[in-house]
Amino acid sequence: MSTATEKKLIDLFQEMFGFDDITVDTDFFDIGGNSLNAIKFLSRVESIFGMELAPDTLFEDGRITALAGAIDKK
Repeated sequence: MSTATEKKLIDLFQEMFGFDDITVDTDFFDIGGNSLNAIKFLSRVESIFGMELAPDTLFEDGRITALAGAIDKK
């Protein structure tokens, strides 16, 4: 079962990359994410969740489950 944060990130990945088969184990970089997409993604995270996610967090582990965990800890 996905958390609310994971569900929002799944929606965001689907919106950004156009894939329907996104899961909590989907990695940002495995589906085509790059540094330019990262800037857009981090900006969207800030607007959706009202908090800033450090870029290092995305580059260390780009899986939705890891990103959601980092967001929920803040």
